Amino acid sequence: MKNADLDEPPLRYFNRDPLWVLSSALISIGFVASCVWLFMATNPLAFLMMIPAGLACFHSLWIMLNPFAGIYADKVVFTAHLLNHKQRHFRDIKTAGFDRSGQLILEYHDGETERIQLRGMRASQKPELLAALTSPLV
Repeated sequence: MKNADLDEPPLRYFNRDPLWVLSSALISIGFVASCVWLFMATNPLAFLMMIPAGLACFHSLWIMLNPFAGIYADKVVFTAHLLNHKQRHFRDIKTAGFDRSGQLILEYHDGETERIQLRGMRASQKPELLAALTSPLV
């Protein structure tokens, strides 16, 4: 079986907040601008500044191109940022809900609970995410 056969398209995407994407892009632009300014001033620190500037640009591009969450046939995938990738299967989730601070609380069949930060997700899509997690037919 090829890897292309294993990739399934998501049934539903949940987008990022545009202000979150814009702030990430502005931080990247600030790093790149300071790096260019240091190069124009012939400062050797420009080479050290290239590392965070490159990482910030890559992270901003990754945030722009990847959705916050995706609903698949048997799982939900949360990708808050480049280093945070959570994959939860529907057969494990018992209930889902929000707390007062806006975090998603997942309760599993074995009694464990997990809080997932939804910071960076579009606020208008949070009720749709909860409905997708609590509906029996996903």
